[in-house]
Amino acid sequence: LALTGATRLVIAGDVVHGPGSTRPRAQGPAPLEAFLRALSPVEVIAVLGNHDRRAADALESAGANPREQHAIGPHLVEHGDVPARVHEARARALAAGGRVLVGHLHPALSLGARAGDRIGARATVPAFVSARGLLCLPALSPNARGGDVRGAALRAQLEALAGAPSEPMGVAVVVDDRVMVLGDVFRTA
Repeated sequence: LALTGATRLVIAGDVVHGPGSTRPRAQGPAPLEAFLRALSPVEVIAVLGNHDRRAADALESAGANPREQHAIGPHLVEHGDVPARVHEARARALAAGGRVLVGHLHPALSLGARAGDRIGARATVPAFVSARGLLCLPALSPNARGGDVRGAALRAQLEALAGAPSEPMGVAVVVDDRVMVLGDVFRTA
C-alpha cells in the first residue's frame, strides 16, 4: 500500500481463519481489529470467503466493508469456493471485457530439489493462475503456503473454475519483489 499509494484494498476472502481472530486480547484489540487499524486510512473491502462469512459483523465493526462480491471496472472479485458462483461471475465479467478474480485456492509453485533428491533447497512461492476471464490469486501470507499448481488436486479445482480441462492456463510466480511469468506449466510436450 505504501509503495502504490492505494486508497482502497480489496481482499478476495478469508480475512480471518477462525473465531480467535475476532476476539479481543487481554493486552489489546482482536487481531482483526489491529490489522484493519494498521491499514487505516485505506478503505478495506472484504469479499467474504468460506472462513469469514460468519465474521461479516466483526469485519464491519472493525472498519471493513464486507461484501459477497465486488466489481472493479469490468472485473469482479469473488472468493472462489463455490464454482457455480465463479462461472456466473466469469460470464458477466467476460461480457464486460473483464475477468473474475478469485482467492480460495491459494496457488503456489514448489521450486528446488526433484522428488527423491535429498540435496538441494526447496522453496514454495505464491503463484497467479490465469485463464480466459479468470485470475486465481495467491495467498500473499506466510500463514498460507498454498497448493502446488503442478499437483493433480489443485489442477482439478482450477479446471473446475475455468470451466474446461482444455482451457489454457498461464502461471506467474512471485519471487521476492518480482513477478515472473512462466507460461502454461500444465501443458505437457
